[in-house]
Amino acid sequence: VGDAIQLKGARQDLKLEFERQATYQDGQTRLFNVKVLASNRSGRDYTITGKEAQVGKDESSFEVKGEVKLETSDGLIAHSEQATYSDAEKIVRAPGPVRFSRGRMNGTGIGFNFDEQRDLLTILENADVHFAPEGNEGPMDVTAGAFTYARRDRFMRFERTMHMDRSGQLIDADDGTVKLYPDRDETDVIELRGNSRVTGGGTMGALQTMAAKDMNLKYGEDGRTLQH
Repeated sequence: VGDAIQLKGARQDLKLEFERQATYQDGQTRLFNVKVLASNRSGRDYTITGKEAQVGKDESSFEVKGEVKLETSDGLIAHSEQATYSDAEKIVRAPGPVRFSRGRMNGTGIGFNFDEQRDLLTILENADVHFAPEGNEGPMDVTAGAFTYARRDRFMRFERTMHMDRSGQLIDADDGTVKLYPDRDETDVIELRGNSRVTGGGTMGALQTMAAKDMNLKYGEDGRTLQH
Protein backbone atom coordinates (compact mmCIF):
# COMPACT_ATOMS: atom_id res chain seq x y z
CA VAL A 1 0.00 0.00 0.00
CA GLY A 2 1.44 3.33 -1.03
CA ASP A 3 -0.81 5.68 0.93
CA ALA A 4 -4.23 6.16 2.43
CA ILE A 5 -6.97 8.77 2.45
CA GLN A 6 -9.34 9.20 5.38
CA LEU A 7 -12.75 10.34 4.15
CA LYS A 8 -14.06 13.49 5.79
CA GLY A 9 -17.24 13.19 7.84
CA ALA A 10 -16.84 9.46 8.31
CA ARG A 11 -15.96 9.49 12.05
CA GLN A 12 -12.46 8.10 11.39
CA ASP A 13 -13.80 4.72 10.33
CA LEU A 14 -13.71 4.89 6.52
CA LYS A 15 -10.52 5.14 4.49
CA LEU A 16 -9.07 4.30 1.08
CA GLU A 17 -5.75 2.50 0.67
CA PHE A 18 -4.00 2.45 -2.71
CA GLU A 19 -0.74 1.42 -4.35
CA ARG A 20 -0.17 4.52 -6.48
CA GLN A 21 -1.85 7.69 -7.65
CA ALA A 22 -1.78 9.94 -10.72
CA THR A 23 -2.78 13.59 -11.08
CA TYR A 24 -3.94 14.79 -14.50
CA GLN A 25 -3.89 18.21 -16.17
CA ASP A 26 -7.55 18.80 -15.36
CA GLY A 27 -6.70 18.49 -11.67
CA GLN A 28 -8.32 15.08 -11.16
CA THR A 29 -6.48 12.53 -9.05
CA ARG A 30 -6.92 8.82 -9.61
CA LEU A 31 -5.92 6.03 -7.24
CA PHE A 32 -4.89 2.59 -8.50
CA ASN A 33 -5.32 -0.85 -6.93
CA VAL A 34 -7.55 0.51 -4.20
CA LYS A 35 -9.06 -0.94 -1.07
CA VAL A 36 -11.80 0.81 0.91
CA LEU A 37 -11.97 -0.16 4.58
CA ALA A 38 -15.15 0.66 6.51
CA SER A 39 -15.15 -0.19 10.21
CA ASN A 40 -18.08 -0.39 12.62
CA ARG A 41 -20.67 0.66 10.07
CA SER A 42 -23.94 -0.06 11.90
CA GLY A 43 -22.28 -2.95 13.71
CA ARG A 44 -20.35 -4.48 10.81
CA ASP A 45 -17.17 -3.98 8.80
CA TYR A 46 -16.83 -4.17 5.03
CA THR A 47 -14.25 -3.72 2.31
CA ILE A 48 -14.47 -2.64 -1.33
CA THR A 49 -11.63 -3.40 -3.72
CA GLY A 50 -11.10 -2.34 -7.33
CA LYS A 51 -8.55 -1.41 -9.97
CA GLU A 52 -8.92 2.35 -9.64
CA ALA A 53 -10.85 5.01 -7.75
CA GLN A 54 -11.62 8.68 -7.89
CA VAL A 55 -12.31 10.62 -4.70
CA GLY A 56 -14.85 13.46 -4.62
CA LYS A 57 -13.66 17.03 -4.19
CA ASP A 58 -14.87 17.16 -0.61
CA GLU A 59 -13.25 13.80 0.19
CA SER A 60 -16.56 12.44 1.49
CA SER A 61 -17.44 10.32 -1.55
CA PHE A 62 -15.67 8.01 -3.98
CA GLU A 63 -16.12 5.99 -7.17
CA VAL A 64 -14.37 2.64 -7.71
CA LYS A 65 -14.02 0.98 -11.14
CA GLY A 66 -12.68 -2.31 -12.50
CA GLU A 67 -13.33 -5.74 -10.95
CA VAL A 68 -15.10 -4.20 -7.97
CA LYS A 69 -15.79 -6.47 -5.00
CA LEU A 70 -17.82 -5.62 -1.89
CA GLU A 71 -17.47 -7.95 1.08
CA THR A 72 -19.08 -7.47 4.50
CA SER A 73 -18.05 -9.08 7.79
CA ASP A 74 -21.44 -10.84 7.99
CA GLY A 75 -21.14 -12.65 4.68
CA LEU A 76 -22.47 -10.45 1.86
CA ILE A 77 -20.28 -10.54 -1.28
CA ALA A 78 -21.07 -8.58 -4.45
CA HIS A 79 -19.14 -8.22 -7.71
CA SER A 80 -19.57 -5.44 -10.28
CA GLU A 81 -17.51 -3.22 -12.58
CA GLN A 82 -18.29 0.04 -10.81
CA ALA A 83 -19.41 1.28 -7.40
CA THR A 84 -19.99 4.67 -5.78
CA TYR A 85 -20.32 5.74 -2.16
CA SER A 86 -21.36 8.96 -0.45
CA ASP A 87 -20.93 9.42 3.28
CA ALA A 88 -24.00 11.67 3.33
CA GLU A 89 -26.37 8.81 2.42
CA LYS A 90 -24.16 5.87 3.46
CA ILE A 91 -25.24 3.70 0.53
CA VAL A 92 -22.98 1.74 -1.82
CA ARG A 93 -24.41 1.86 -5.36
CA ALA A 94 -23.29 -0.34 -8.27
CA PRO A 95 -24.86 0.30 -11.67
CA GLY A 96 -24.81 -2.32 -14.40
CA PRO A 97 -24.57 -6.12 -14.06
CA VAL A 98 -23.92 -7.51 -10.60
CA ARG A 99 -23.64 -10.93 -8.98
CA PHE A 100 -24.00 -11.44 -5.26
CA SER A 101 -24.16 -14.04 -2.50
CA ARG A 102 -24.90 -14.23 1.20
CA GLY A 103 -25.23 -17.48 3.08
CA ARG A 104 -27.44 -19.87 1.12
CA MET A 105 -28.51 -17.09 -1.29
CA ASN A 106 -26.87 -16.15 -4.58
CA GLY A 107 -28.06 -14.30 -7.65
CA THR A 108 -27.58 -11.80 -10.43
CA GLY A 109 -29.24 -8.60 -11.61
CA ILE A 110 -28.79 -5.10 -12.99
CA GLY A 111 -28.09 -2.34 -10.50
CA PHE A 112 -27.20 -2.99 -6.85
CA ASN A 113 -27.65 -0.89 -3.70
CA PHE A 114 -26.33 -1.72 -0.22
CA ASP A 115 -27.72 0.50 2.55
CA GLU A 116 -25.28 -0.01 5.41
CA GLN A 117 -27.51 1.68 8.03
CA ARG A 118 -30.66 -0.37 7.29
CA ASP A 119 -28.82 -3.59 6.30
CA LEU A 120 -30.76 -3.50 3.04
CA LEU A 121 -29.68 -5.18 -0.21
CA THR A 122 -31.57 -4.14 -3.36
CA ILE A 123 -31.36 -5.40 -6.96
CA LEU A 124 -32.97 -2.77 -9.18
CA GLU A 125 -33.69 -4.78 -12.34
CA ASN A 126 -33.76 -8.34 -13.72
CA ALA A 127 -33.36 -10.09 -10.38
CA ASP A 128 -32.59 -13.82 -10.60
CA VAL A 129 -32.14 -15.24 -7.09
CA HIS A 130 -31.43 -18.79 -5.90
CA PHE A 131 -31.57 -20.26 -2.40
CA ALA A 132 -29.88 -23.54 -1.53
CA PRO A 133 -31.67 -25.92 0.89
CA GLU A 134 -30.84 -25.34 4.53
CA GLY A 135 -32.42 -26.65 7.73
CA ASN A 136 -36.18 -27.02 7.19
CA GLU A 137 -36.08 -24.78 4.12
CA GLY A 138 -35.90 -26.43 0.72
CA PRO A 139 -34.42 -24.88 -2.43
CA MET A 140 -36.09 -21.81 -3.91
CA ASP A 141 -35.58 -20.03 -7.25
CA VAL A 142 -37.12 -16.62 -7.95
CA THR A 143 -37.13 -14.18 -10.84
CA ALA A 144 -38.58 -10.66 -10.60
CA GLY A 145 -38.16 -7.16 -11.94
CA ALA A 146 -36.58 -6.08 -8.63
CA PHE A 147 -35.51 -7.70 -5.34
CA THR A 148 -35.02 -6.35 -1.81
CA TYR A 149 -33.53 -8.35 1.07
CA ALA A 150 -33.98 -6.70 4.48
CA ARG A 151 -32.01 -8.91 6.80
CA ARG A 152 -32.53 -6.80 9.92
CA ASP A 153 -36.25 -6.23 9.28
CA ARG A 154 -36.78 -9.92 8.34
CA PHE A 155 -38.35 -9.83 4.90
CA MET A 156 -37.61 -10.26 1.20
CA ARG A 157 -39.60 -8.39 -1.46
CA PHE A 158 -39.93 -9.30 -5.15
CA GLU A 159 -41.49 -6.68 -7.41
CA ARG A 160 -42.67 -6.36 -11.01
CA THR A 161 -43.76 -9.86 -12.03
CA MET A 162 -42.50 -12.42 -9.54
CA HIS A 163 -42.15 -16.11 -10.43
CA MET A 164 -41.13 -18.43 -7.58
CA ASP A 165 -40.37 -22.16 -7.57
CA ARG A 166 -40.32 -23.60 -4.04
CA SER A 167 -39.38 -27.26 -4.48
CA GLY A 168 -41.90 -27.62 -7.29
CA GLN A 169 -44.61 -25.37 -5.86
CA LEU A 170 -45.00 -22.55 -8.39
CA ILE A 171 -46.02 -19.11 -7.10
CA ASP A 172 -46.73 -16.12 -9.34
CA ALA A 173 -47.85 -12.54 -8.64
CA ASP A 174 -47.26 -8.97 -9.68
CA ASP A 175 -45.43 -8.45 -6.36
CA GLY A 176 -44.55 -10.74 -3.48
CA THR A 177 -43.20 -10.35 0.05
CA VAL A 178 -41.62 -13.24 1.97
CA LYS A 179 -41.72 -12.67 5.73
CA LEU A 180 -39.00 -14.55 7.62
CA TYR A 181 -38.89 -15.91 11.15
CA PRO A 182 -37.14 -13.58 13.64
CA ASP A 183 -34.40 -16.09 14.42
CA ARG A 184 -33.74 -17.74 11.06
CA ASP A 185 -33.98 -17.17 7.31
CA GLU A 186 -36.93 -19.51 6.79
CA THR A 187 -40.32 -18.65 5.32
CA ASP A 188 -43.15 -17.78 7.71
CA VAL A 189 -45.64 -16.00 5.40
CA ILE A 190 -45.71 -15.15 1.69
CA GLU A 191 -47.89 -12.17 0.74
CA LEU A 192 -48.91 -12.00 -2.94
CA ARG A 193 -50.36 -8.86 -4.51
CA GLY A 194 -51.89 -8.74 -8.00
CA ASN A 195 -52.65 -11.70 -10.31
CA SER A 196 -51.74 -14.19 -7.57
CA ARG A 197 -51.54 -17.87 -8.41
CA VAL A 198 -50.19 -20.95 -6.63
CA THR A 199 -49.84 -24.32 -8.34
CA GLY A 200 -49.41 -27.64 -6.53
CA GLY A 201 -46.05 -28.80 -5.32
CA GLY A 202 -47.42 -31.49 -2.99
CA THR A 203 -47.95 -29.13 -0.01
CA MET A 204 -51.64 -28.31 -0.68
CA GLY A 205 -53.03 -31.84 -0.43
CA ALA A 206 -55.71 -32.58 -3.00
CA LEU A 207 -55.88 -28.92 -4.00
CA GLN A 208 -53.87 -28.33 -7.16
CA THR A 209 -54.29 -24.63 -7.95
CA MET A 210 -55.33 -21.43 -6.17
CA ALA A 211 -55.82 -18.07 -7.88
CA ALA A 212 -56.95 -14.63 -6.67
CA LYS A 213 -56.07 -10.97 -6.99
CA ASP A 214 -54.27 -11.00 -3.62
CA MET A 215 -53.31 -13.92 -1.40
CA ASN A 216 -51.49 -14.59 1.88
CA LEU A 217 -49.83 -17.98 2.38
CA LYS A 218 -49.05 -19.08 5.94
CA TYR A 219 -46.58 -21.98 6.22
CA GLY A 220 -45.87 -24.39 9.04
CA GLU A 221 -42.70 -24.64 11.11
CA ASP A 222 -41.06 -26.65 8.34
CA GLY A 223 -41.37 -23.63 6.04
CA ARG A 224 -42.97 -25.75 3.29
CA THR A 225 -46.32 -27.14 4.43
CA LEU A 226 -49.11 -24.70 3.61
CA GLN A 227 -51.33 -24.19 6.67
CA HIS A 228 -53.63 -21.25 5.82
